[in-house]
Amino acid sequence: MRPLANHVAARGEALRAWDAMGHAHRHLLWMARLVHDRTEHWLTPSRRAEVDLPDDVVRELRGTTAPADPDAVRQALRVAWQLGRGYWMELATRHHVGVPEGLFAEMDDVL
Repeated sequence: MRPLANHVAARGEALRAWDAMGHAHRHLLWMARLVHDRTEHWLTPSRRAEVDLPDDVVRELRGTTAPADPDAVRQALRVAWQLGRGYWMELATRHHVGVPEGLFAEMDDVL
C-alpha cells in the first residue's frame, strides 16, 4: 500500500499530492480534537484550532504542511503519519480497541 499523496508525489504530481495532504489534514485535526476532548468545532475541525488545541499540538500539525513540492510533500506526509499513528494508538487504547497492525506495518515501511 502507498498513501495517495506519497504515490503521486513520487510520480511528480506535486499539486495532486498537495491536494491529497489537505484531506489528510482534516482527518488529523479530527483525531487531535478527539484525543484532546475538544470537539466543539467538529464540522469544521480547523476552526479555532489554534485556540482549542494545545500549543504543542498546533505546532506538530503545522509540521505536516508543505509547499507543492514532491520532496516537501513526502516529508510532510512522514510527519503526518507519525502524528496520526500516535493519535490512533491513543484513541484505540482509550476505547479498548485494536489497531490494524498490518496497515500500520505497511505504512511504517512506506513512510
